[in-house]
Amino acid sequence: MNQKKITLIEGTFNAEEAFELLTKLVNYKIQFHQRDDFSKSIRNIEQSQQSAQRIEALSEALIEIHNFLNTSKESQERYKVYSEISIIREA
Repeated sequence: MNQKKITLIEGTFNAEEAFELLTKLVNYKIQFHQRDDFSKSIRNIEQSQQSAQRIEALSEALIEIHNFLNTSKESQERYKVYSEISIIREA
């Protein structure tokens, strides 16, 4: 099994910048699952429950991000945001 780690986000942001970055990232993932579900429905392929669960979990994460960062949009607080992607080859 091979593994590769890639740093996707590494930086310090004010609340507005962090909110925009994280919101766009999570929204992209939500849209990915919505497009996948739509594509499967057009092709009459059974839709998995996994996509619906991921959309729900990501929507909840978006609310958590909003609640966490929204309280300090007017302040000068800074936030360190770090995101790493692990890619693992299964074979």
